[in-house]
Amino acid sequence: MTIAPTLADAPSADDVAALRCPVDRALLLTRIARQCGTLPPLLADLRAAALIEARVEHGVVRLAKKVGLSAARISQITSPKKGPKA
Repeated sequence: MTIAPTLADAPSADDVAALRCPVDRALLLTRIARQCGTLPPLLADLRAAALIEARVEHGVVRLAKKVGLSAARISQITSPKKGPKA
């Protein structure tokens, strides 16, 4: 699967969900977020779910190295949301 230069070229949620490995899903969505500057809410939720799933097996620090994010960012994305966004 190629990385999308724009969100219009991004893979569908079904394409992303078809990837079995949560690290692969998180890595793909993180690359898209970096290239496009943002993710639509559905893809952001898929990335968070993939990171949560992968965090259980790999731990925060190891997962952060695999997907190219800081451990703090992994924790931020995977922490339970509290209240509405301001």
